[in-house]
Amino acid sequence: MIFCEIEAAISDLESRPGHDNFGDKHNRMPFGIDMDEIADLTQKLYDDDELPFLFVSSIKKTGVIVCGAIAESKAEVIKQWEFFSKELPVTAEDYRLEEVTCSRIELLLRHANRGIHCIDVDSVMFECGKFSLRVSDRCKEDLLPEEITFDGLRDMAADIGVARSLIPEIDRIEKGAAVPKVKGHPVHYLISAGGKQMGRKISRILLEALLLAQRIENRRYTAVDIENTQDHIDYFRLNQGGAFILDCGQDAEGDDEFASEYEEELVSFCEDLQRWRNDTLMCFIVPGGDSNRRSLIRDNTGDVFLVEIKEEIVCGDAARRVLEHYIQEAGYPGKKGALARKLITDDGKGYLPSEIQEIFEDWQCHYLQSEVYPQYKGFVSGKEWKKDKKPEGSAILELEEMIGLTEAKDVIRRALDFYKARDLFEKKGISADHPAMHMVFTGNPGTAKTSVARLFARIMKENGILANGKLHEVGRADLVGRYVGWTAQIVKKKFRAAKGGVLFIDEAYSLVDDRSGMYGDEAINTIVQEMENSRGDTIVIFAGYPDEMETFLARNPGLRSRIAFHVPFEDYDAEELYEITELLAKQRGMKFARGVRKKLISIYDGVIGQEDFGNGRYARNVLEKAVMRQAGRLMHSDAGVMTREDLSTLRAQDFEAQQSEEKKKRQIGFLASW
Repeated sequence: MIFCEIEAAISDLESRPGHDNFGDKHNRMPFGIDMDEIADLTQKLYDDDELPFLFVSSIKKTGVIVCGAIAESKAEVIKQWEFFSKELPVTAEDYRLEEVTCSRIELLLRHANRGIHCIDVDSVMFECGKFSLRVSDRCKEDLLPEEITFDGLRDMAADIGVARSLIPEIDRIEKGAAVPKVKGHPVHYLISAGGKQMGRKISRILLEALLLAQRIENRRYTAVDIENTQDHIDYFRLNQGGAFILDCGQDAEGDDEFASEYEEELVSFCEDLQRWRNDTLMCFIVPGGDSNRRSLIRDNTGDVFLVEIKEEIVCGDAARRVLEHYIQEAGYPGKKGALARKLITDDGKGYLPSEIQEIFEDWQCHYLQSEVYPQYKGFVSGKEWKKDKKPEGSAILELEEMIGLTEAKDVIRRALDFYKARDLFEKKGISADHPAMHMVFTGNPGTAKTSVARLFARIMKENGILANGKLHEVGRADLVGRYVGWTAQIVKKKFRAAKGGVLFIDEAYSLVDDRSGMYGDEAINTIVQEMENSRGDTIVIFAGYPDEMETFLARNPGLRSRIAFHVPFEDYDAEELYEITELLAKQRGMKFARGVRKKLISIYDGVIGQEDFGNGRYARNVLEKAVMRQAGRLMHSDAGVMTREDLSTLRAQDFEAQQSEEKKKRQIGFLASW
């Protein structure tokens, strides 16, 4: 859809009665022109309820008539003007037609409504041609320049540091069509950038190239944030013949919020694109390295072809050229060369263009504070304050504070480094396959496998590797269906629910059936398939006893190859079990008297290694029984002399070793003492 402003000279003014009287803005006969006739003509066109629609906005004192037009194409505007100008009660010649924004058309309509006709402006903007036209303040309109060259666009691509990925597409655009006069868009664009500003710069260069190659007809385009598109206007219809940019969100910390609030909106745009792909050019902007949003777009755009443009690493002279571009743009041309050499050294370090922009903005901020306005020197920025602030309640610190688990912590730290490095490569524009991210936790009961898995999910979220920090815990009963064909669907449903998080399969070995081909095997086979399908956005953790987990991994040949990390959870020693017991007591507001440590170490030394030993669970049971015995001891004491210290202190006599369930069963009965 195109919006145009038309100015034409009224050539027969001197021959009209009253031509020397312009009057005021309420004069219905300026220069002797009957404005009611113009209003009737405008009303007639509006009542047709179809595009194109053309109206008179004003008549200037200089004898120029100003009109606005809304149409599907510039050719339609010209054709409608030729008809409209003949119907006007004046002779209008030497017209000038200029493409304008939708906001400008609204302004012209409101001006006309004050002095010429009484058509409701909102009705025109909302319902003209039965299509929604209003551009709200939630979206930005702009016009592409007319004087551009392909060489100039290549220079701009180099100036902002995206030459390697953007210039080849500019070359393809310049090559033009092999078959002339065929309308439609062969491709649309998916732009990965470190920030909204960089994404829109890349998009604009693409649109300027497309306009130059006449692949889009309109100079006007709109850019909108997906957060502002609920109850959205028809952007595809509004930008028919042109293009619009959809910024899919840049807040990496808010990915889980994005998934819940805006995923449906993004899918809706993707589906609309399939219907409008030959009429409206679309650019998606996603955060650099955001595989979730990128996959969501590709999964829902059907047969639409997407060309992906990414920010790339630049260093040395190429990086300095980008920095010089920002220095020049900000109005510091005298500092360009020296400042670029100072901020970008020849140490081989690579930068993303958005990082270079941030380097310049940091310099500019400090320059303004220290040189231009020295009275503000010494004030602390938010970034510096945040850097000095110690992190509170982070999952990685909680993991480090857990007692024992030395080997498990070490493997998880290495796994985190591995994931962060892979994510960094992608953000830096270095293509890398998505490696397996899945894990096996092996250990006896009570060794904190589930607790660590829950913390691990939060760690991955806090480091921007997974979209959310949720742990979805399942067992055999949650995965295996009652009838043939049910199991695969159940497993797929669980993976969908865990997307962006961690799927924790406890006692995974229970899926192994006595006979092959049973429901457990169906579950395992489907799990293997879904692990591959979701390797970029979901982590699966299998947990269980060490020996049984070996049998489980051997059940399916593809299972072991998809496991990236094996995390062993060793049994706690007596000292660690004492520390766990003491920590649990502190959490209850209790403390130990002298002699408790020696008593507990003795108890734990005596039970470690037993077949049904429960590790941390055993320590919890010991403490709970001690609290019960303390209560019994206190009830037989003199309440009058009892102090607060007595109520909160556990003594050695309160602790006893817990009998195993197996021993308890053997001691039941008449001959238990035999």
